[in-house]
Amino acid sequence: MSFPELQTRNSLVAFLQAYLKKIDSLVVKGIFRAPSQPGFLYYLATDQTLSADTWTTVQFDTADFDNNTDFASYTFTAPRTGTYIFTANLRIDSIDSSSTQYPWGQFRNITQSKNYRVGIYEVDNQTVDYWTVGGSVILSLAASDQVDFQAFVKSGTARIEVGSTPATTRFNFFSGYMLG
Repeated sequence: MSFPELQTRNSLVAFLQAYLKKIDSLVVKGIFRAPSQPGFLYYLATDQTLSADTWTTVQFDTADFDNNTDFASYTFTAPRTGTYIFTANLRIDSIDSSSTQYPWGQFRNITQSKNYRVGIYEVDNQTVDYWTVGGSVILSLAASDQVDFQAFVKSGTARIEVGSTPATTRFNFFSGYMLG
């Protein structure tokens, strides 16, 4: 890139404006800033039932934000190669206390066929109102890799409940952000 000779303040401003429009990201004093940085936070707006012995994709259906609309059909698609962090949390209710159950969650890189499990609990004949399954993972993704979050119960049925009070509280969410 060659730099034109800048004779006036106005030509400097015009030059900077033209070239800054081409910059997708900017590092200033070690802080990475980009308005189009891939990131999302979705939550579950309706209850979802989990069947026994089946990994079920959680249907996170309502966005708090989705910077580039990279999240669709309950799945995040990486728009470009990079390192991403994902977090998820579920409140699993109505667990059958008379059987052995294992409520789990997993981040699933669909494209690479890799799973990262979190929140593995054994519920042996315990009476509990709910279990919380959550965690985070940092993944190296290629452009177009797809990631979702799934839940599992070993036996019986369970339900992921939204909860009703307060209305602004999110028990069940899935988020992701490109770190670089």
